[in-house]
Amino acid sequence: MVPNEEENTPTGADVLFQQHSIAEIVEIRQKILQDISKKNQDLREMVGERYRELIDAADTIQNMKQLADELPSKLRQLPFRCEQFKPRSLNVSTRDPQVFADFVQTKLVLDIGARLGPLIEAREMISSAALIALAQLAVRGHQLREQLLATCQKSLRTSTRMLSNGCLTAMADPDCNSDSLSEALCALAILEGHRPEKLVEMFFQQRTNYLQQALDEQTAQTKDKFRNVARYLIFTLNLAHSLAGDPPDLVRYFQNHRINSHGIVSLVEDPLSLATQFLPRHLAQFRCVLPEALSDTRLLVGPTVVQAEAFLEQMRLSCRQKLTLELQCHNECRSIAKAYDHLRTSIDKTQMCAEFLGKKTPDIYETFFQEAIVVRIAGIFEDILHTATEQLLTSIHSSFQEAARVKFSNVPSLCKAFDSSVKSAMDQLSEFVPFREMASAEHRSLAKLTSASAEQMLTRVCAFIAQCVESGVRCCYFLSLLSHLAFALTNCVHLQQVFGNNDWLHRKESLLESRNLATLTALKILIEENLEPFKKSFNIPVAHILLKLASVKVKVDLSDEGEEGVPVYTSIYLPQHAVLPLNQLLFIICVRIREIMDCAISKKVILQANQLLHEAVEQVYQKVLDQRAGLPASAQQELALQLLFDIEYLEKLLATRANENLVYQLTSLIDPVDLHMFRPHLDEGVVGLVAQTAMIFGLICPQGALGKPRKQTSQDHNVMTLAKSSTQLFSLLPVGMPQYLKR
Repeated sequence: MVPNEEENTPTGADVLFQQHSIAEIVEIRQKILQDISKKNQDLREMVGERYRELIDAADTIQNMKQLADELPSKLRQLPFRCEQFKPRSLNVSTRDPQVFADFVQTKLVLDIGARLGPLIEAREMISSAALIALAQLAVRGHQLREQLLATCQKSLRTSTRMLSNGCLTAMADPDCNSDSLSEALCALAILEGHRPEKLVEMFFQQRTNYLQQALDEQTAQTKDKFRNVARYLIFTLNLAHSLAGDPPDLVRYFQNHRINSHGIVSLVEDPLSLATQFLPRHLAQFRCVLPEALSDTRLLVGPTVVQAEAFLEQMRLSCRQKLTLELQCHNECRSIAKAYDHLRTSIDKTQMCAEFLGKKTPDIYETFFQEAIVVRIAGIFEDILHTATEQLLTSIHSSFQEAARVKFSNVPSLCKAFDSSVKSAMDQLSEFVPFREMASAEHRSLAKLTSASAEQMLTRVCAFIAQCVESGVRCCYFLSLLSHLAFALTNCVHLQQVFGNNDWLHRKESLLESRNLATLTALKILIEENLEPFKKSFNIPVAHILLKLASVKVKVDLSDEGEEGVPVYTSIYLPQHAVLPLNQLLFIICVRIREIMDCAISKKVILQANQLLHEAVEQVYQKVLDQRAGLPASAQQELALQLLFDIEYLEKLLATRANENLVYQLTSLIDPVDLHMFRPHLDEGVVGLVAQTAMIFGLICPQGALGKPRKQTSQDHNVMTLAKSSTQLFSLLPVGMPQYLKR
């Protein structure tokens, strides 16, 4: 039995049948057949691809065999060929040294052209520049044939272009060090004679171009791109620091170069060779020198500092823009946090020397990366909040069609889900290590940005509520949902943590204002809807109204001392209850509030709604009063007395203010003597009725019961105040309280 090394499956048939079931053996057989088919296919592909190479190899072997067969005969002919060779002496027409000098110069130019390529590839820029300068000098001082001269000049132009490009490439290379930079800058100074400021400008331009390409690269991972950009920035500042030295590193490097000790010709010819002896002195002793401006430290430091500051500012703007785009593909803070950790490690491990910038020396992370990272993390937080807000408002808006038959609200569950989304966003922020440090700049920036995002979300919710109200929505159930939404958001714990305790108070006030707006609109609609039956109750003649009012009169017995001390008893009838339509109106409004409103109603809104209700009732009473013409004076006084009682009752129950003009009209219809007599009993009746009905109308009674119940009540009642700042949605039960014993 031989085991299959690839699948570790035994191939012996007996062992297979012993260890496996029939179904497993069928599966193994199928797998082996698939492997065989795959191997055959691979073999066919390999043969097809290598067919031409096999043919060429066969032809090469055939040629090798033919050459090997011919080799013995050629070796036998070699002595005979040597005997036939007859050397001839060099026929020089003259022994003039100038002839030899011309030959040597021509050889020098041709040798330099052959030598430049390997030197440029080896990045020996100074040696290459020196040889080009030597070749240019040799060509100018030597009369070459026209064809040879054109060839040499073309070769020198090509070599010069290659060297310039090589110098620029070397300056942009991420592995460029101080020696490589010195080689490139010295070579450019020798070739083109640039001044210091031009050389510094070229250096920073090449570094900028490379960084722009690195930032635009799409194939690298974010963490690798961050690391490469950070290291490149640090290396660029280190190289700039070497330019601003005293003296600059490139000056020291050039002074120690071998062309200054062995000469330039030694790069091509052996100093002891015969050809060197015939070179003209100006070529044999040729030396390269740098421009004098490069040896002046002040002329290098100034341009270096200026160009470095411009480079840093330009790269700061580019990093902010392009790194922000790079981070757009990250939808989780965790991946950005990993890239941040990788970046900080790389920066900490790379030493930076930029003392020439002084206090303007940048912090690499804070200057080039921090803003992009913080903005993207805040963007992720904003995206989560935006999605959660969209879902919340969509769910609220979708309930508009069903709002007329919905008897309960899912707003609490929706706001709970929204708060969970806020918590998820905060948890993602915690993945970013600097955010956990309260004193860090990242924490302050993120706190500001996340607060702005949450503020934008709340503004959108408030605008949504205001838009629904302003669009004329008349569905009380839907307006109740909007009110409940604004109120429920004030209880979102994690949303409060985003703002902090101090800033949350202002945002909470905005939500409560939106709640009050929706609530007041709903109450206005509710009052308008239920006011119609109240108005219809008074669409009858005034005389019939008096018949209805007769049922709410209460007899009050008065006694007074008459002549000769004999007491005189009289009875008057005063209103002790509001008219029935008014009681029905108040009751139905309380019932509808209980059915519709799903959240607390603030005292401010209750007072505003009560004032609207009071004014609507006064308008109806004003119309009734305007129809009094034709009634007897006693009937008009009776009507005015009842309406005055209702107005004062509403004013005390709803904590509103009556229309002074209407009150004046009513009191002017009552005899002053009678009014003086009625006033104590009238006031007592108003207070007693308020005390009795405050519990029933508690939802619209912001101040609770004022005063005591009527005297016939067996005991006083302690009616619980509905709320100091808001109206709760539960029934109010009277709590029995014994009367205090009079001492």
